[in-house]
Amino acid sequence: MKRGEFAFMAVVGAAIAIGLFLVLAPSIIAYHDPSALSLGASLNATVVAPNQTISLRMTDTNTLYFHDVLAFSSGWRLKNLSVPPCDSSPFGIGVYQGRYTLGNISSATSLAYYPQGLAYFGCSIEWTNSFNFGPRQTINDSAEIHGYFTPGYTTLPGGGETWGIFHPYKPGTYTVAVGDEWGHVVLLYFRVT
Repeated sequence: MKRGEFAFMAVVGAAIAIGLFLVLAPSIIAYHDPSALSLGASLNATVVAPNQTISLRMTDTNTLYFHDVLAFSSGWRLKNLSVPPCDSSPFGIGVYQGRYTLGNISSATSLAYYPQGLAYFGCSIEWTNSFNFGPRQTINDSAEIHGYFTPGYTTLPGGGETWGIFHPYKPGTYTVAVGDEWGHVVLLYFRVT
C-alpha cells in the first residue's frame, strides 16, 4: 500500500469512528445535572366559576443531548407539595388560597389536594433511587384541580364512606405551585368568581 493510500484510509477510518461516536454517544454517555432540567406548567383556565375543574399540565424537559440520570434527592424547594398517589412522575402540587410569590410562598399553608390519611391500594410501585431522562426527553403529567379536602369522612350516595371531606374552592385568588424533586418550582394563578 502506498503512503497516500494509507493516509486516505486512515482519514476515512477516523471519520467513520467519529461518526459512530456522535451517533452512539447520546445513548451511552450520561450526565447527572439537575440544572439541565426545564420545569414547565400551565393551566387551561385562569378564571373559573365555583365547582369548575381546571386542568393542570406539568412538564420536565432534559435540555441535554445526552441522558441525564438524576438521583431522587427529596430536594423539594417547597416542602408542602402533594405528590400524586400511585404516580411515578417527579412532580408535586400545592394549591394556596391567596396570591404568593417565590419570596413568600414557603410561609403559606397549602390546601390538601388529596384526602388526608387515605391509603391507596393496588398501586404498582417501582422501587428505584433515580430518574432517567433520555436525550432531550420531556416527561409530562397532568392533574385536575377542583377543590380541596379537610380531615374526616364523606358519606357517599347509596351508603358507605370515603376519606376526607371535599370542598370546592371559594371565590378568590389561588396560587398553584408545581415543583420537582430537584428544587425547580413554577407558580401559576387562577381566580374563582
